[in-house]
Amino acid sequence: MQQSGRGELASQIKRFTPALYTQLQWAWQLDPRRDRAFLDWDVFSGTQMGIYDATVQGCEPLSSDQVEASVAVQLGRGGRPVDAPQVLSYALLRDGSSWRISDITYRKGQDHSYSLTDSLKELRQAVSP
Repeated sequence: MQQSGRGELASQIKRFTPALYTQLQWAWQLDPRRDRAFLDWDVFSGTQMGIYDATVQGCEPLSSDQVEASVAVQLGRGGRPVDAPQVLSYALLRDGSSWRISDITYRKGQDHSYSLTDSLKELRQAVSP
């Protein structure tokens, strides 16, 4: 079931590791009326706003198969950027000759951050009886 106004998740399958894509696919299927919870934000920005621009600021190799990329995400509304870009950390895993997202860390202020995988776990707990 596709939620109104949401993009098609299947078009993003190659961007994510299979494990993260499976978790996202589960969350994408949730209906707030039925499940009393759902994924109500853009996973690439951590917000309900659209992305105006995104720029990779740098990458830090963690191992031969893992990289952490700092991405400045400029949010926008009505085709215009709003506020200063927020910097997210994308955890990437090598998959053959390409890289896939295994997690995204969102920063809210200087002292608070949360990750996509932790948010999906919390969502699963909220839905489970």
